[in-house]
Amino acid sequence: DEVLRSYMQSHGDWPRSLLIDLWGSASLRTGGEEIAQGLALMGCRPQWDGATGRVTGIEVLPPATLGRPRVDVTWRISGLFRDMFPTQIALIDAAATSHVYGGAEGEAISAPGAFEDRVAEADLLVHTGDDPGRDILEGSADVAFIGGFSAALAALGKNADVIVLDTTDPQKPKPCSLGEAVSRVVRARAVNPRFIAGQMRHGPRGASEFAETVDRLVGFAETTHAIPGTLIEAVHDAYLGDPEVRAFILRENPAAAKIIAERFLSARRRGLWHPLRNSIDDDLAALIAEAQEVAA
Repeated sequence: DEVLRSYMQSHGDWPRSLLIDLWGSASLRTGGEEIAQGLALMGCRPQWDGATGRVTGIEVLPPATLGRPRVDVTWRISGLFRDMFPTQIALIDAAATSHVYGGAEGEAISAPGAFEDRVAEADLLVHTGDDPGRDILEGSADVAFIGGFSAALAALGKNADVIVLDTTDPQKPKPCSLGEAVSRVVRARAVNPRFIAGQMRHGPRGASEFAETVDRLVGFAETTHAIPGTLIEAVHDAYLGDPEVRAFILRENPAAAKIIAERFLSARRRGLWHPLRNSIDDDLAALIAEAQEVAA
């Protein structure tokens, strides 16, 4: 309901179709919350065996019971989810065939056209975050899937919303836009002086953490265009604008320094970031040259 309410507030109408991503580790932690969410959006609910408590099938609820239109849900599954939860995949397939897509295992049917049609019809993507110890800039898979979805839609001449659903408190799910979710991470962690100081105590690995954060932030900006340049500016100023942090990265991990400079330069050349200082490009090029010299 929170997802529907958020979309309704932004667009004045119900979403007709959406994508949900399913991850094996997340489903283990939540007990299948994302599956239940998708089935509920479709207007379906599980049927249980009274004696064993096991799910035996799917019941399609009548429109009068729903009180709203059904939402057409497509599921993108990870390889781990595919391997761990074949029964749950069969359950979803019982609710709607040809709505689950993921990497092949054993025998599979290649259906890029069908998946393209599903993506093209989507009004939004719902990405759930249930782990309070992990944020959206801490894993490359988030950028790959969310960014890939947005880029695929752009290639089809379309666009759609991305809702990040915070379910760290299952009783109070909190939806927000991708831009809002990334902004919170940047302000709370990426440019937080305590985070930066903590990483600087870990030498090369700390510098690598800075590079990974920059890479994912710029990756979201490149693929979704939902990231304002002010966030890129804030991270640049925290990592390279501070002489002490810049020197640490260059000294401890020149490869990370080169990656950071290249990613910021990519954001500049793509028009994703318009810094106030005209010398930024020269500064970044100089850092790349320094990093190559130190690493030689």
